[in-house]
Amino acid sequence: MIHPQYWSLRSIWLTFKHKRGVAEDYLSFIPYLKGAVVMDVGAADGDTAAWFLRQGAAKVICIEKNPLQAAKIIGKRHLSNVRVIPEAFRLEHLQIPHDCLKVDIEGYEQLLLEYHEPLGPAIVEVHNWYLYEKFNERGFRAVVGPEPMLGMSIMVNYP
Repeated sequence: MIHPQYWSLRSIWLTFKHKRGVAEDYLSFIPYLKGAVVMDVGAADGDTAAWFLRQGAAKVICIEKNPLQAAKIIGKRHLSNVRVIPEAFRLEHLQIPHDCLKVDIEGYEQLLLEYHEPLGPAIVEVHNWYLYEKFNERGFRAVVGPEPMLGMSIMVNYP
């Protein structure tokens, strides 16, 4: 449940985000998916994980703290080669072997700023100008956005 004070910000973001589809947002990620183990942090109902598998990922590790969403992923029989971790993201999860990383955790992506090891190819949805600037300082660049008012964007750390 979203607190009412955030409804307007969320509606702005959803309008911005859904002008493009998953495929459009993640086109630059495709070359890194072939045969890869992808860590999908903030996997929601598994649609992005399914897209990663269709693009050639060998396996997707879904981290999703919402138990209802995690159950939806588990219930999708067509999602073979998917491991679901039904808990909130922690930096320790990055120790699980993976080749590339997708993060969309509604502002909690700032945890990655505390991680000082190499990430490998990563695509991260950032939710405000502060995080946009911090990820930019860490070598990420925007492939979608930043949205002028709030700074929401999708950023990557690869060329």
